[in-house]
Amino acid sequence: MLSRSLPSYIDIAQSFYGQACDLCQEGPSVNLLRLINLWGGALAECLLDYDAPDAAAERCLEEIEITLNSDDWVAPALRSAAAAEQDTELGRTLARLYLGDGLEWSLNARNALVEVGRGIRAMAGADDACDALMADALRTGVRYELSAHGICDRAIDVKIAAQRWTIADCILGLSALAGSHQARLLFDAGISNQASIERALDDLMRVMMEEAIRHGVPEEVGLLHGIPANDVPVAMNAELIRSIEPLALTVLEEMHIIDRTIQAIALAKAAGRMLAVAAAGEAPDIEHIVARPLALRAMMGAFRAAV
Repeated sequence: MLSRSLPSYIDIAQSFYGQACDLCQEGPSVNLLRLINLWGGALAECLLDYDAPDAAAERCLEEIEITLNSDDWVAPALRSAAAAEQDTELGRTLARLYLGDGLEWSLNARNALVEVGRGIRAMAGADDACDALMADALRTGVRYELSAHGICDRAIDVKIAAQRWTIADCILGLSALAGSHQARLLFDAGISNQASIERALDDLMRVMMEEAIRHGVPEEVGLLHGIPANDVPVAMNAELIRSIEPLALTVLEEMHIIDRTIQAIALAKAAGRMLAVAAAGEAPDIEHIVARPLALRAMMGAFRAAV
C-alpha cells in the first residue's frame, strides 16, 4: 500500500495560500473577508485532534501576534453569518487535503496555517479590525464544531438516555429550535422584508442539510428535498423546543457563543449533526428520505410560527 510522506510546512503554506486565493478570487482581486474566514476554518480543522482545541486556537493567535481579547473588540459583521459559515466549511475541506493519520500531520498543517495567518495579517494591515476578524474566524470555526458535538452528546445523554426521548424527538426539537431562534432574531431586529425573511430561512436549512451530508447522510436528492409547499400546514413542536432549548443554549454559553446570529447557525449545525446520527450509515435508525423532511418541516414550522 502506498503511503503519503509528510510534506514540509512551507510547501503546505504555499499550496494552501494559492488554492485559497483562487477560491476567493473576485475579478482582479482576492476577497480578503472570504480569505480570512476560509483560513479560520482551515486552521480550526487542524486543531480538532488536540485535547483542547479552543486553547490551541488561542496559542495560534498568540504566535501570529494577535493578542486582542474578544471582549475588547467585537469583529464587525461585514458578511452574513451564513455566508461566513460556508467559507469556514470550505476552509475545513481544503485543510483536509493536508491532513493524514496521526497528530504529526495536524501539527504540520497547523504550523503552515499559522505562517499563512502571519502573511494575511501583514497584507491586511495588522490593525485591531484585522486582528478581530482573524481571531473571530478561528474561534468561530472551532466553536461551531465543539458546540455541534457538545449539543448532540448532551441531548443523547439527557434526552434519550435519561428522559426516554426518541432520536426523532431530538431531530424535531433541535431543528425546530434553530428555526424558532432565527425567527425571533429577525423579529427583534425589526426585519419585515419578505425576501430577507425567506433568505434567512433558506440559509438556515442549507446549513443544517450540508452539515448532515458532511457527516454521512446520502446526497441522493436535492439539498432541500422534502420542503413542504407554502400552503401546507406544518407543526411548531413547541413542547420540544421548550424542553431542549435550555440544554442547547447552555452548551452555546459554555462555548462562549453569545452572538444570536452565530447561535442560530450553531443550532442548525447541531440539528444537521443529529440528523446524521439517525440517518447516516448502512443501517440507519431512520431512513434519510424520512429524516430529511422531518427536520426540514420542523425547522420551517417553528420559523413561520415565530416570525
